[in-house]
Amino acid sequence: MSKGQRNRAKRQNQIPAQIQRRLEKITAKEVNKIMAEATERFYKNEVAVILWELHHTFGFGKDRLKRFYDAYDPAWKALRDYYELTDAEVEFVAVKQLRDIGVDLEEWADAL
Repeated sequence: MSKGQRNRAKRQNQIPAQIQRRLEKITAKEVNKIMAEATERFYKNEVAVILWELHHTFGFGKDRLKRFYDAYDPAWKALRDYYELTDAEVEFVAVKQLRDIGVDLEEWADAL
C-alpha cells in the first residue's frame, strides 16, 4: 500500500470532531445512567442496615424508623437525581454538606 493510500484509509477511519463530541456526551450520560441503576440496586440493603442500626443501637421503634425513612428516602432520591444530571466527577452532595458542618466521613472511616 502506498503512502497516499495509507493516508486516505486513515482519513476514512477518523471520526469527525462533531461526531466524536456527540459520542463522548452520550457515553457520559450512559455512564451516569449505569451508576444510578447500580445505586438503586444497593439502596434497599443500605437502608435496611441503617434502619437496623438505628433500632439496635439507639432504640428507634417502628414509628420512629418510619419517620426517618420518610425523610431519608426523598433526600436520597433527590441526591441521586442531582447526580444523574451532573458529571461523574462532581463531589457527592451529602458528603460535602456533612464536611461543611465539621463531619469528615473519610477521617471517621480511617479511624475505624
